[in-house]
Amino acid sequence: DLSVFGMVAWRLGYGRESIRLSEDAFNRLIAEGQPQQAAMKAVEVALQWLNGGDLTITRVWLNRARRLVEQAPDDQAQGHQALPYLLYVDSQVAIREGRFDDGSRRAQELQEFVRRVDSPGLNAPCLAAPGLAARLRGAVERRVLTPYRTAHFWWMGNGDEPMCNWTPWCTQNVLLAAAQCAPAEDLPAYVQQAAYSIDCFLKDYGDD
Repeated sequence: DLSVFGMVAWRLGYGRESIRLSEDAFNRLIAEGQPQQAAMKAVEVALQWLNGGDLTITRVWLNRARRLVEQAPDDQAQGHQALPYLLYVDSQVAIREGRFDDGSRRAQELQEFVRRVDSPGLNAPCLAAPGLAARLRGAVERRVLTPYRTAHFWWMGNGDEPMCNWTPWCTQNVLLAAAQCAPAEDLPAYVQQAAYSIDCFLKDYGDD
């Protein structure tokens, strides 16, 4: 009943109330000794927190679900009903954090699970995760990395151009993007430009 009430609350737009009801349902399932159903509920709560934008709490609930799946007997763990949804939400968290390779790996594990259990109903999440990873990786390349390689922005520094404290912040973000998305052979070029930008910044940086 708590699960039904939680679903109704979610569809009516009462997100926090829905999550609270779902968390109560999880606790009840644990108390009643129903670990498989509790694992499914934990993944559901994780997805709700993910949709709410809180990745930290999402990971807490993913870990709860993962522990319950891992505690299942060996002959059940690989076919656990919560496993495909756990892999899907895990892939979405990785992608939103910019860990595109990890997200793609979770999606591949999900595809292998679907093939193994022959469950066509899970095809949609299989296709969504790698597609989203590719789209976001492409957006980072188009909007961040390509302009950094091919254009000059005032915060990058050039000879005696005046600098400000945007330089280290912007440079750090570009390096993070390059580390996550750029080919390994291209990384030295990003590091070289970053080092030059920081040198330009330091020449103007005061004692503070």
